[in-house]
Amino acid sequence: MSQAQARGVPLRRLAAAAFVLGMVQGLGSVVRDCALTCHVGYRHAPMAFLIVAALSLPFVALQIRMQKRWGQETWRVRSTLLIALSLLLFRFVLSLLRGESGPVGTGSIVSYVGFFVWVDVAFMLLGAQLFSLLQGDESETDRGLTVFAASVYAGGLFGGLITSAANRVLIERWLLPMDVARDHLMVPMALTLLLLIPIARADDPRPLKQVGTEIPSSQVGGGFADALRVLTGDAQARSVTAAFVLAAASGICLESLFYWILTLNASGGTGFVQLLASLSIWMNGASLVLAAGGSSRIIRHLGLAASVLAVPACLLLGSGYLLLAAALTVMLIMRVLKDSLSGGLYEPASERLLVRLQGARYGEQRPIFEVASRIGTGLGALVVLVLTLLFKVSVQVMVGVVIAVHLFWLLSLIPLAQRVRRNGSVTPSS
Repeated sequence: MSQAQARGVPLRRLAAAAFVLGMVQGLGSVVRDCALTCHVGYRHAPMAFLIVAALSLPFVALQIRMQKRWGQETWRVRSTLLIALSLLLFRFVLSLLRGESGPVGTGSIVSYVGFFVWVDVAFMLLGAQLFSLLQGDESETDRGLTVFAASVYAGGLFGGLITSAANRVLIERWLLPMDVARDHLMVPMALTLLLLIPIARADDPRPLKQVGTEIPSSQVGGGFADALRVLTGDAQARSVTAAFVLAAASGICLESLFYWILTLNASGGTGFVQLLASLSIWMNGASLVLAAGGSSRIIRHLGLAASVLAVPACLLLGSGYLLLAAALTVMLIMRVLKDSLSGGLYEPASERLLVRLQGARYGEQRPIFEVASRIGTGLGALVVLVLTLLFKVSVQVMVGVVIAVHLFWLLSLIPLAQRVRRNGSVTPSS
């Protein structure tokens, strides 16, 4: 029996929580992307990514401290309730700041950037809480990862469909302005998120150190020290951290390029929201197909090491094609390819690789490695800001940067893949 099962968190409950989280993300992705693109602009969008990266380590450290003080169940309930209330607060503030012609002024821009940042940080914390329940031996964790990923993408697909339908009703039937209809989606986001409270409650409310792995007295202090120890403690941890950093940096550079090309080629309005809703449906649908069984077959056929390396290699080839045609259609295809391959194949394969490398430490340390991803997000955003604001580079130069970062990401994974191959070539069954 895995530790997750020992804590009274069966897979069906974990799947339900992951589905709710995915549905909230499906609802929020359109609000997040549309608000940032329409009201902030692609040149300043990386500033939001940079803020997210700067806040990631302090918030993870806070989460570690609160879990030790209150126990995991109490922290999950209180933090989920706080996040839901914050979404309603954002909607209220934006309604006060809106003028007759739409969102105007610095206050609206700051609020939309704040919403973008807070949604990223909040989902990082919620995702880390669910990941912490995936503790156990390799086969149990592997099964849990499959269920978790499939449920998240199923929820995201459902949330995208709801967003598309709700947007048509609010704009075409109720005749609401585009920005008002879009911002109203914050309300169902908050209400849906509240479903996590009864679903994700553990059966044993005792603190983590009483029901899980015993925490040494030397580590009961601040969360910063714990997080840094996991990220840089030994050579293997540093290699994993580097891979997480470069994966996130490559993703944020490609996403910034997406916002750039989207802003240059698409106009605002109802069609713009529908475009983003359709994009969300395609991304989550393709990811769901892979996560629900396709990725497991690919991993068994190619092997764990080759599966991890295949995704950055495919994205490297795809981003190379952008040098020939950086049109909106090509960029939309690349965005679907990036999100579906990263979420549907790379993440399951890399999680299995991390289980192999970390062993029994996986459940405790995996959420902390998310900080490395946020650091990569910050580095990628910083590169984009310098290139676009200071050097004012062209789209073609930005594509070249994306290609270079994808290449470095691929190279960073080779030592980890070789280590897994040396440790054994048998992959866990799903």
